[in-house]
Parts: sequence; structure tokens; C-alpha cells
Amino acid sequence: MERMSNRSAWVISKSIRKKTYQILSASTDDGIASVREYDRLWKYLEPSDVTVDTASTDLSLLELYSNSEMERLELFYSTLGISDSDILDITSYEKRGINILTSVIVYWIRNSQPQVHKIHVMALLVCIIRLSLIEPLLSQEDRVSLQTARYSHQPTQDQKHKLGLDLNIIHALSQFQCVLSDSLDMLGLLAIDVDIKIYEVFSGCYIHNLCIELYERIQPPCYCTELLVHGQDYSHFFQQWYKTIEDSCKSSLQTVGNSKVAAATIAKAEKQKKKKAYKVKMPVSISESSNSEQSEQEDETASSASLLGNRFAALTLNPK
Repeated sequence: MERMSNRSAWVISKSIRKKTYQILSASTDDGIASVREYDRLWKYLEPSDVTVDTASTDLSLLELYSNSEMERLELFYSTLGISDSDILDITSYEKRGINILTSVIVYWIRNSQPQVHKIHVMALLVCIIRLSLIEPLLSQEDRVSLQTARYSHQPTQDQKHKLGLDLNIIHALSQFQCVLSDSLDMLGLLAIDVDIKIYEVFSGCYIHNLCIELYERIQPPCYCTELLVHGQDYSHFFQQWYKTIEDSCKSSLQTVGNSKVAAATIAKAEKQKKKKAYKVKMPVSISESSNSEQSEQEDETASSASLLGNRFAALTLNPK
């Protein structure tokens, strides 16, 4: 699912597919000059040719498989334009896929159109930690009772409450899925053993709904850390991971702006707050009340006399 007025979500990962085609081309006798893809152009399905560089013969699978797995992994990182400073090595969690996911997220932020908002990144990281680190250790009952489970329902376009459908968030998440999908395909071709399954790290409904919530929060990072304190405290891991990504993508990460759904909710809340403030009356003492009433009566009497005098003044005959 994506926003039809924006370019196709698959455009963002075209350079990853191009490298994959190049590896396949170098592994065949005749080579592949180009690959025809069919993708959405606005609301229409259109063909486009991806040109493949056939000059690089060192990218054949036979050559690549003779290299170490680390060398093949470096080829993947270079395809995504990732340096050592962009990725996070957290050996304490024994999750090799964390660095892979970090590289995918950094590539997504740097190449997304329109720009990815920092709220999207926070919600995505919370979702990954929740699905891959927290939930596998819980029973089914604990998963249902988990505080974050309330964000897992499916949003709809006609919902009137605060968790309505926001197509900007959905299109951004669609682009992330495309980058992750093409990245996993390339890693599989390079025979790199990475235990990452999309359904174990990504839930579109959860991330979308959490984004709406975070847009309304004064301190979104603090709320994210609260969601991750369950048994083992993953809040520090979240802060460290987000800081690494933020430092790598400062020029590409959108930090201002708001979700249209969240903005409408905030505006409605402000309107209700003003109504309540208007209805509240300040307490007045009896003496102040009587003085006020007497003053109002005197003002009314003076005003009536003045008005009456003005009316009779209009009837005064001019002297001859």
C-alpha cells in the first residue's frame, strides 16, 4: 500500500536491484545488457529498462563465493553507501542482523522521497525491538496484555478517532519495506547467512499507529523508552541505536512537521480546551457580587438617562 500521488515506493531501491542484476550478469556466459521492470508510474503500470554494467567480471558468483563472507558483506554495505561509522555493532545482544537493519534504515532515510520523519524512525525501532527481542520471550497472554499491543489494530480511512489512516506515514513505510526486501534478496544471492524475516521485524499497523501517538507527544523519545521497559530494559539500546542513525542521517532526516491525522487531533483537543476555559467562571465573593451588580445598575441608569436625553434633544425646536 502506498500513496498514489507519489512516485512508486520501489524506485528507492532501484540501485540495489541494479547491483543484483550486475552480479547475475557477470555469472552468465552471455551477460545481461539490461533488465526490464514493470512498475507504477503515478496511477499507470509502465515498463522501464535498468542498464547493467557488464564490464565488471569480478562480480561473478564463482569469484564472490571464493571470497570470505565478510568481504561479501562489505560489497553489500558499499552498495547501500554505508561506512563503518553508519552501523552499530552491539555484541551484547548477539544479533548480527542489527547491523544489516541499521544499514537498511540509513539507506532508506537518505534516499526516501518525501523525507523520512524522525518519528517514523523511532516507531520503526520500537517495533523491531518489540517483535524481535521482547515478544519471543513472552507467552501469548503476556503479548496480548503488553502495553504496546494496543497499537496493533488495523487503521481505516474513515476512522474518526485519533488513529486514522495517514498516507504519508504509509508511503514512507512502503519504501522501507522495498529497501528491506531487495536487500534481503541481495544478501541471499551473496550467500550471507542473516536470520532476518520481515514479519519478525516489521508490523505496518503497529508502526503507523505508534507514529500517530508519537506526533502528539511532547517528548516522543521518552515515551518510546517507556514502551520498552518490560522485563529486560531495552530503553538504553533504543537510545543508542537511534543516536547512531540520527548522527548518520542528520541532513536527510526530517525533524519538523506533523502528521495530518495527528494535527487534526491536536487542533480538536485545543478547541475543546478553549471551550472548557470559556465555560469556567471565576468565584466572586458576595460583597464583590453586590458591588458589581450595583455598579452595573448605576451604569445602566446613567446610560438610559443619557439615551433618553439624546432622544428628546432631537425633538427640540429651533428658535426662530
